Amino acid sequence: MPTTDAPASVTLEGNYAFYKPEGEFTLADITAAVDDVIIWCRRERIRGILADVRKAVFERPTVAQRFTFITRWADLAGPSVVIAVCADPAMILEDKFGVVIANNRGMIADAFSDIGEATAWLTDRLG
Repeated sequence: MPTTDAPASVTLEGNYAFYKPEGEFTLADITAAVDDVIIWCRRERIRGILADVRKAVFERPTVAQRFTFITRWADLAGPSVVIAVCADPAMILEDKFGVVIANNRGMIADAFSDIGEATAWLTDRLG
């Protein structure tokens, strides 16, 4: 059981944090919020995050922006926190470049447009 309050828009679903922001955000704000969720999970020894950002409105990140914030997430999460992101299909690059960045930096992560697939992938990784 967590010892500190969860960040905004986060609930605990079994052995993972479910982050579901809704509304309008800047790209900087939404990526910083994910930073906070990762840091909270590390501190609380929560092994996974399901980030459902389909109802969050923010600018589509460029490849350079993706590289920057995903590298930061990988540094924060390491192999300790597994992350599944569920986003609008238009936000996921066809080659899943962000997933490649994450995996190349030691983070276990994937991106999906279907919440069921994201949940199944995450729960499978968490055992």
